[in-house]
Amino acid sequence: MRATILIIELIIGLSAVNCFDYFITRNVDKIMEGPKEFRFISFNVPNMAVVEDPGWHSIDPWEQEDVLKTINQIGGRVIRIFTFSIKKYNDKPETKRHVYGINKYDEDLFRNFDKMLELCNKFGVRVIVPFINRFNGDFGGIDDFKAFRNKIHFYQDAQVRQDFKDMITHILNRTNVYTGVKYMDDKAILAWETGNEMNPPFHDWTKEIAAHIKSIDKNHLVMDGNYGIDSSSLSDPNIDIVSNHYYPGSSKTFAERCKADRKLSQGKKAFFAGEFGLAPIKMFFDLLDEVISDGTIGALIWSLRPHNKDGGFYEHREGTTNFHSYHWPGFYENNGYDEINVVNLVRDRAYKIQGKPIPPIPIPEAPYILHTESVHSINWRGSVGARVYDIERTTNPDGEWILIKNNITDIKQIEKEGPLLNDTSVQPGTSYYYRAKAKNIAGASDWSNVIGPIKA
Repeated sequence: MRATILIIELIIGLSAVNCFDYFITRNVDKIMEGPKEFRFISFNVPNMAVVEDPGWHSIDPWEQEDVLKTINQIGGRVIRIFTFSIKKYNDKPETKRHVYGINKYDEDLFRNFDKMLELCNKFGVRVIVPFINRFNGDFGGIDDFKAFRNKIHFYQDAQVRQDFKDMITHILNRTNVYTGVKYMDDKAILAWETGNEMNPPFHDWTKEIAAHIKSIDKNHLVMDGNYGIDSSSLSDPNIDIVSNHYYPGSSKTFAERCKADRKLSQGKKAFFAGEFGLAPIKMFFDLLDEVISDGTIGALIWSLRPHNKDGGFYEHREGTTNFHSYHWPGFYENNGYDEINVVNLVRDRAYKIQGKPIPPIPIPEAPYILHTESVHSINWRGSVGARVYDIERTTNPDGEWILIKNNITDIKQIEKEGPLLNDTSVQPGTSYYYRAKAKNIAGASDWSNVIGPIKA
């Protein structure tokens, strides 16, 4: 039965649209899509392959589509996801990780990754994939990986290095169950990154890992995952891209740091701002304008979270700061960190770096109201680009509909804050039906599906 399901999924996947004619290649300090230079401004999307907040769990394909439709509206073209997750010593038995131990992998989470790649090909979005995290947060990291062998060192230990190379070999050679394409042959992947914020640099480790990736995968670019530019990578023939992450804490602005990094890498390797954020919007304006003017290949702000399939959005607070994840198209409720202006700045510069005019925002698609047994718990799957919704109610779906809420937003984390709509204006004992439409500056969607009858 399992084999039959896989065959059906493969047939469906092979018939899916593939938007890419070329792998991304490098020409000295530029990256190319066929004969054309390729540049981008977009978002990091940490939970594109697995969700860490609220509660560690698999991402749904509908949520992955929501991300990619958002990136298309923004004009981003590229996302950078977070690393493959590593089993932690204190994980609960039911906690799923991409990597459980030496040559032990979770098929379900890798199928999520498969689906992501299938959809990236369908929607025309490239993805940068870092292999492992330096830190041991929600995703696990290098300390957790070396613990599989009870080793002290990650970078220096020969056995741990081999284990890590074996993991990379497994990943590059995996065949996507939905498309039948090996990861190393998938054009949606822009680059493999040796890790996330790998610091301090261990030159020989980076050299060995980059060479190992290239020995297997001749198609994709390799990116040094060091936190900042390691000068030795600028002469490494197996490194194509170097990057830096810009956050507050330096006496220099983001733009000044980017200018210096671009100068250091110019004529040697492609360079981009892999992460930036947690700062006033003026820093973002200056950085993105510097990126566009100085030839940096791109920049990715930290970070975007999509709609939740159960209603509302995913949301993530960045440590103890007042900055949270961004959501499209931006919401007044998040004015505390200037969400509307930031996401629209990213959209503006995403098209500017491509030399394209900014297209009008499209009218949103109709939302989808989720089944419920209670008039006090009404949720819907939101529409990409919608800022508000109108909700109507009736006792007869063939009769008159009454507007009960207009211009209600769905910028809410329902697991913590409750349902999107609690209808308190009902008459006890009466049964009701509900429908919704999405709205933005371009207009209103069609009406959603109808749910009901629901007895009050």
